[in-house]
Amino acid sequence: MGDGANAYGQLGDGTVSPRTSAKQIVSSNVVAVDAGESYSLFLKTDGSLWGMGRNDVGQLGDGTTNSIHMPEQIVSSGVIAIAAGRNHSLFLKSDHSLWGMGYNYDGELGDGAGSISGSYTNRPEQIVSSDVVAIAAGTAIACLSRPTAVFGPWVATLTGSLEMAPPTPRPTGRSKSSPAASWRLPPENFTTSSSNPTAAFGPWC
Repeated sequence: MGDGANAYGQLGDGTVSPRTSAKQIVSSNVVAVDAGESYSLFLKTDGSLWGMGRNDVGQLGDGTTNSIHMPEQIVSSGVIAIAAGRNHSLFLKSDHSLWGMGYNYDGELGDGAGSISGSYTNRPEQIVSSDVVAIAAGTAIACLSRPTAVFGPWVATLTGSLEMAPPTPRPTGRSKSSPAASWRLPPENFTTSSSNPTAAFGPWC
C-alpha cells in the first residue's frame, strides 16, 4: 500500500500525483520495503528486487537516470535484503555478497570512487564479495556487518573506503574529517591483531 508525495512516481501507481489515501501497488508476495528520497524499493518472495520513483543518480540501478512511475524489476533473483539511503541503494544476495548503486560522491558505496564530482553508478556494482550478513543505508553512509565480530560492522567513508565503525567514545585524536589510519581496514583478507582488540570488535555503526 502507498500514499503521500509522488512527484517522481515513488508510489508506483503510474502517476506523479500525490495520494491522500492508501492504494494497493502490488497485490502479493512482497516481503520487504524501503524508501529513500523520492524513490522506493521492495523485495519479493522469489528474491527479485523492484524499484520505482526518482532515479537521477542511478539509485534504482536500471542502467538509466530516468524516473520510473511503475514498479520495475532491477534484479531477477537471489536478493535477501535491501536498504535505501538518501540517493543510493544497497542489497544483499543469498551468497552474502553486497551490491550497491546510485550516488557515490561521499563514498557511500565504499568502492574507492567517492569524492568525484558527479560520481554515481546506475547499475548494481558488487562492493563486497562474501560474508555480509546485514546492511543499512543513511543520508551519505552505508553500513554492513560480517558474521564474526572481527569483520564488522564496516562503514563507507568520505574517502570512498570501507572502515571499521568506531566505538563510543571515539579514540583520542580521531575525527570525522580525519579518521585515524589504525581504524582503516580492508574489506577483504583482513587479519585481526591482538595489539588492537578494540578496533576489531563491535558492533558500532
